[in-house]
Order: sequence, then C-alpha cells, then structure tokens
Amino acid sequence: MPTTIHRFNQFTHSIKAVLIALFLLLSLFFVSRFAFLLFLSQAEILTYDLYQLSYAFMVGFRFDLRVAIILFLPFFLLASWGKINKQFLNSLKIYSLVVLASVLFLNISDYFYFQFYQSHFNGIIFGLIEDDFVALMQTIWAQYPLITTISSIILFIPLSWFLLGKFININKINTKQYHIIHKIIFVIVLLFLIVYGARGGFAMHPLGSQDKIVSDNQFINQLGTNSVIELYETIVKRAHIFDNINPKSILDKYNYSHISQPLSDYFGIQFDKNISDKEAFESLFIKTTAKKDNKKNVIFALMESQSGHLSDYHSNKNNLLGELSIHFKKDIVFNRFLSSEHGTNPSLENILLNTPIYPIGQSRYKNINFKSNIITPFKKNGYEIIFITGGSNGWRDLDKFLPKQGFDKIIDKISIKNKYPQATENTWGVFDEYLFDYTYDLIQNNKSKKPLFIFLLSTGHHPPYKIPPDYKLKKYQIPAEFDDILFDKSKKEAHRVLKSYQYSNDKLGLFISKIKNNNDLKNKTIIATTGDHNTRDIIKYNSNRSIFNHVRVPFYLYLPDDLKQNIKYDNNIIASHKDIFPTIYNRIFKDTKYFKSGEDLLAVDKSNNFAIHNCLISANKYGAIKNTAKPFFYKWHKKTLLKSAKLNNNLQKLLKKTQAYCAIMHWQILYQTINE
Repeated sequence: MPTTIHRFNQFTHSIKAVLIALFLLLSLFFVSRFAFLLFLSQAEILTYDLYQLSYAFMVGFRFDLRVAIILFLPFFLLASWGKINKQFLNSLKIYSLVVLASVLFLNISDYFYFQFYQSHFNGIIFGLIEDDFVALMQTIWAQYPLITTISSIILFIPLSWFLLGKFININKINTKQYHIIHKIIFVIVLLFLIVYGARGGFAMHPLGSQDKIVSDNQFINQLGTNSVIELYETIVKRAHIFDNINPKSILDKYNYSHISQPLSDYFGIQFDKNISDKEAFESLFIKTTAKKDNKKNVIFALMESQSGHLSDYHSNKNNLLGELSIHFKKDIVFNRFLSSEHGTNPSLENILLNTPIYPIGQSRYKNINFKSNIITPFKKNGYEIIFITGGSNGWRDLDKFLPKQGFDKIIDKISIKNKYPQATENTWGVFDEYLFDYTYDLIQNNKSKKPLFIFLLSTGHHPPYKIPPDYKLKKYQIPAEFDDILFDKSKKEAHRVLKSYQYSNDKLGLFISKIKNNNDLKNKTIIATTGDHNTRDIIKYNSNRSIFNHVRVPFYLYLPDDLKQNIKYDNNIIASHKDIFPTIYNRIFKDTKYFKSGEDLLAVDKSNNFAIHNCLISANKYGAIKNTAKPFFYKWHKKTLLKSAKLNNNLQKLLKKTQAYCAIMHWQILYQTINE
C-alpha cells in the first residue's frame, strides 16, 4: 500500500512540475498580449469597451491554453507513468526553455509583423523564403531592432532557466497518503483540464477562427489569438492550398451546390441549373464594346507601395506627389480604389491571372497558360508583350512563369544596368528613375510595327525606404494628423517613408511628362498606374473607420485625346484592381473577347460596380463589408472613412454579390488547373 501511495505522489509531483512550466508559458502569452494592446493601440485603449476587451483576453487565454496543453502533452503522458526522476525533470526544464524562448521569438516577430502588415502572421510571411532573401534580411536589419530583440531573448533564457530550476525540482515530494476518492477526483480534474485545454472548450467544435471575432472593433478582435496559432493556421492553409483542386469544393465553401447559383447571384440573371462547367467558364468572357480598333501602346505600372491614403496629404506646402501631382490634376484618377491583395506578388498574380489563390507562379501549375490572364486580348490584337522590373526576374520565378502567360520579353535590373552603368540601387533593385528611363527609350525606339504592352514592376518605395543621394527633395512635412495615427516610432522613420514616397511618385510623374511631351508618343500611348498595396509600416489602421484606407491605392489613367470621346468619368466611383483592364480593353479593342473580371470604369452605366480586396473587404456607394466569419457592416462617414452600420437591403445585396464573385473567381482558377 505505501508503495502505491508513493507512486501516486510521484505522479502528482510530476504533474505539478508540468503545470508550473505550463503556467510560465501562459504568463508569457499574457504579458505579450498586454504589450500588444498597450503599444499598438496607444491612446485608443481609453476608448475601448471594457467588456469586449476582457472577453478578447478570455478568448485569447483559451487559445493560449490550447497551445500550452498540446505542447506539454508528451510530458503529461510521461508523468502518468507515476515514477519521477531527475532525467524527467531535466528533460522537462530543457524542453520548457526551448518552448519559452521560441514563443517569445514568435511573439516579438508577430508584434513587428502586425506593425507592418496590420495583421498577425498570414500568407505573406512565406516571402521569407520566396522573396530575395538577402534583400529581405537587409530590410529587416534596417527596419527593426534586431539586436535588441536577440539581446532580449538571450537575457530571457537565463531568467527562464532560473525560474524553471527554482520551481521544478525533485525535492519536497509530498508523502501524504490520499484516499482513493481524492485520487479519482484528481485524475478527473486533470483529464478535464487537458481535454478542455486541448479543444479550447466543450462546444460542439474545437476553438477555431470563428471564435476570434468578439467585437465590432477590429483591433480588439486581434487580441483573441496568439502568434503560435496564427503561424500554425497560416502554414496549414498554405500546405493545403492546392490539395483539393475540385472546383466544387470551393462552391461548398460559399454555400453553393452548383456553379449556376453564384453566376446568377453575380450577374443578376438566371443561369440554367444544368449548365456544364465548360459553358459556365465560357460565360465569364465577354466582348469589348468599342466601335473601332484604336490600338495604342499600353504601359501599365504596378508601383511598389503606392498609397492612396498618403496622397490625401499632398498639398503645395506638403509635396508628396512631385511631378505626378500635375497629371493627377489633368488626367483620370480613381482614389476610392482598393488593391486586390496586401502583398506585391499576390496583387501581381491577381491582376495578371484574376486569381484569388496564390502563389500560382511558384506552384505546380506555373506552366499553365491561364485563359483568364490579361495578356490574351493584347496577343490576339498583335501586341508585343514585355515585362520590365527594377528588381530581379528570378524573383518569385517570374522568368519561368511569365513566358507561359504570353510575355515575349522579360527585362530586369541586369539589362537596365547594362544600359545605364551609372544606375544606383536600393535594397530590392535599381531606383525607379532607371526603370522609367529604360522603358521610355524602349518605346521611343520601337522599330517593330507591333504596338507594345509593357508591364512595369517598380521596387523603389519599399522598406528600408532609400532614395538616391543625388535626388533633390521637394518641400514636405509630416502632417499634423499623423500625430494620432502614427505607430510609436521615431519621426525619422516617418521622414524616410515620405521621402521615398515622394521620390517614387516624382519619377513616375517625370516619366509620364516625357511621354506627353513627345508629340508622337502622346497620341499613341496609354499609361495606367496603380499601387500593388498601400504603404505599410508607419500608420495605424486600428479603427473601424480606417479599414478602407488601409487597403486603398490610386488608379491613374492617361488617355490620348482621341480616346476621350464617349466616356463618363466619375472620380467618386468605388472600384479595385479587377476593373483596370476591362477599362483599358474597351477603349482600344473592337469585338475582342476578354475575361470579365470587373467593370469598365468609363462606361455610361456603372451601377453594378463594387470594390473588393482579398475577398475580405468589399465596398460600393452604399457602404462596406468586412467578410470575416461574422461579417461587419459599415456606412460612409466621409469619402474614405466608415462607421458601423446595421445590415440593410443594399448591404445585403453587396454581401451576396461579394460571396458570389469570390466563389466564381476561386472556381474558375481551379477549373483551369484541371482543364488546361
């Protein structure tokens, strides 16, 4: 009998040791969450609802407990053996130290990641292995306190080891004898804790993404999770992104049973319930409405981090646009305009292929020529197709992927530097001025009888936000309004961002001016530009009012005079990347079939138009929706600011159209992966 009791006491002592390690991990999560709230919300914390804040911390604790229980489950199982020794405790201490240090590293990384992307870990994090690694490390070194972070972790390790050694040891094992009832109760309570913790509760489904939505305040919702959960979910999503390429599976996700249903919802006409997949796919193509061909050179520039929000602060006293401001005043500009995604490659692929799933170019489907791409209409009309980047054409395997989509030439910084040996570089490529100089020379000296379509990808306005030493800055200042929306960073960082933003816009503007000042080129060249995503890193977008500004970019369009007939320009229209090429096609091509990704923004009838970002945020003239597990609805407060609203008929229609659009876009790209 005494041996049995002693074995139980060893068991309880082992469990106590594991629970101490678990408690230290939970404490680390709590301190990290509190720091996240304190430093990323700053003054806004005073306006938060205390109940919602407390509830977010409670949900966050449940996620923390789930992570902790799962991580320490092997030691719970080993403890059940009922015999304790130094090897067990030493193994527990070493394992706990590794877990604590790793979680601290993830928490710090997630903090800075959120500061830059306004999001916890998501799919963009795979840029760590898919981007230019050297450039990325240089950016991280320049932008973030890497030495301080590493030093903090190094200091944390001996502190953790001290605490683990102090509270986890083989001494003082309780020798008290326990009644069998007490033992049973202890085991039941322990099992309850483990099961509850591992599931996150006793609801029908384990704790999941839907449980993170605890408030109508978007920042508070960010508190109900942790770095480990977010990284795990991101990895799982990425690992399985192309596992099931059955298009029907995506219809199920959006609660449709047949492709005819989202088609009917989106187009507003009834589709045959027996329509075949091939017929459904073909229904996504329509013909241009131009009465005659007007084949012009087309230059499309996807500008790095060109922010629509920052452009609002441009003025004579605060020159953020440089030469570009002249063209913004004279030409067509849509500034209530959303990027398709929140990263360069996702936006590039979305524009190029009309895909909400990425990365296609680095997947096993990179050799497919997707019929939904923007190149086909140009090819059918005899264009030469050229891609020019200020960076490397090996970035994201562009050199292998783009030719499959119809590009005839891929030009990168090597060719640019061969032509301009004096060209200087930033971390990610040559400065934008050389990209534009190369493009201007190419189009000016085009001896081919073919018109040109040139897709430009700039790298200038990218962290760590460098500008050429010989660039003469225009007068600018940090707007007073920034005092309330800047992250808690030095003004030096804000200056660096604004200088880079001005430089990139100025050089783009000078390039446009050169085209316009050339009597030949100005009449036969269209220039379209937009940002790949908003400028990130310095501005907080915590409030509901700012969800539109968070993903807003400008869309600029220069048309020669002969293409300005029969257009209806409304700069208040709300649109997004999906609408760029339908607008261009319908100016220059007659009876040309193209993939209907969006609307012609210069057509007379634009009643069906709406903007969409990442199938997460959608907006039209009636308001906006954040399409989370529990959708949030907003109405317009000003042109680009929102406030919460209740679901009404107009927002219900927008929600229905958004879900239909996302279902169709996912369906069509998956359809092509198995039918091309």
